[in-house]
Amino acid sequence: MSFRTLWFEDGALHLLDQRQLPARAEIVIVRSGRETAQAIRDMVVRGAPAIGCAAAYGLALATTSGEDFAQARSTLLDSRPTAVNLRWAVERLSAVQPRTFETLKAEADRLLAEDLAACKAIGRHGAALVPDGRGSSLIATRAGWQPPGTELPLAWSGRRSRRERSAPSSQTRRGRGCRAPA
Repeated sequence: MSFRTLWFEDGALHLLDQRQLPARAEIVIVRSGRETAQAIRDMVVRGAPAIGCAAAYGLALATTSGEDFAQARSTLLDSRPTAVNLRWAVERLSAVQPRTFETLKAEADRLLAEDLAACKAIGRHGAALVPDGRGSSLIATRAGWQPPGTELPLAWSGRRSRRERSAPSSQTRRGRGCRAPA
């Protein structure tokens, strides 16, 4: 897979603007906790793991943009109050000491790597559940995460093991500003 939904580069967080998909691929660049919170609020970032990882990087960015850590933490938590991964990521980074850009970014990098590994594990463990070449699976996606995502690993594993012929995908959040997957 040759795309990412978020990455940290050149001192900034780069976000694939998911409001523009599937028509266009645009990147939003944020350089502070405040800008990260706005991107989360505006649904530039979608998908629970992506929201959590974006918030983690947002806290790291807050240290470089002169923001008060407690205020940045509060602003990020308020950006999507029901997002469990956001709260979990912010709490995890809040425990990091000392609170320097380097230590917070390193923890955000670990969080991202762990989430990507978990997504791949979904596919490995779920492959055995795919019917042996006799049908298809419906993937109910919440969309938004890095490849492989939280929904596609099962389909990819099924295809790789030649167990699955097709895996149609649906979008479960139509009322929240997203479009059907391409």
